[in-house]
Amino acid sequence: MENYTHTISELPGKILNLPFVFEDVVYMRGESNYTIFTLVNRKQYITSRTLRVYEALLPDTFVRIHKGCIINLAYLESLCNAERVAQLKDGSSIGIARRRWPQVKNMMLKHKLRTMY
Repeated sequence: MENYTHTISELPGKILNLPFVFEDVVYMRGESNYTIFTLVNRKQYITSRTLRVYEALLPDTFVRIHKGCIINLAYLESLCNAERVAQLKDGSSIGIARRRWPQVKNMMLKHKLRTMY
């Protein structure tokens, strides 16, 4: 049995126990009605909830970069202007939607993240 370190009770009539805290999440991907969490230690967890459910509960260090992905700005290494790609500290590269690009750049500046190339 796993120890649950994060309990969400804001969901109407439901309590959801997650075996990690949001601060450990590097990024989240939505696949149909599932969300795949990728953590700092490269471990992945799958839940049967959509990204939209979690998006409302996340701290302000998280930003949706396209329809199927939310990243944690604490793990953002850099942004590539030419290709609109987010480079994460775990080595992942994730494309950013054209219409979300201005929001991601503003969030990066707000959180005083450094690199853009």
